[in-house]
Amino acid sequence: MTHISKRVVSTATLKQIDELILASFTDTGTKERQQIFRELLTKTERLMLAKRLAMLSLIQKNVSTFHISRLLQVSPSTVARFEVEVDQGKYRHTSAWLSTYRKLHKILRLLANLTVIPFQARRNSFAKIVNESW
Repeated sequence: MTHISKRVVSTATLKQIDELILASFTDTGTKERQQIFRELLTKTERLMLAKRLAMLSLIQKNVSTFHISRLLQVSPSTVARFEVEVDQGKYRHTSAWLSTYRKLHKILRLLANLTVIPFQARRNSFAKIVNESW
């Protein structure tokens, strides 16, 4: 879990920070944006964001809480919390974006196929399973 200071930041400062974050999305090109986020976010923070995006995408596809939890290695209570929040309308913009983002579907398919490797190992090689996913 990331550490957040307990010191309170003024509303005006928070607004400026929010604007700066949004500008990093809108006022930069793809490569520059990638470099910025790789510099600013730790590996753990990037993984946390990736899992959240994957969770939302899998919830949209009506994948069970148990399977999402197992696939992404998150607790069932975390998945359940996200499911409730999705039902309440939270993440509606993120969910709309996810439904149109094609590359994520390939990644999710790869993850799903990797979870069945122990059951397919006798019939298929790891490389074959990965290649079929892409």
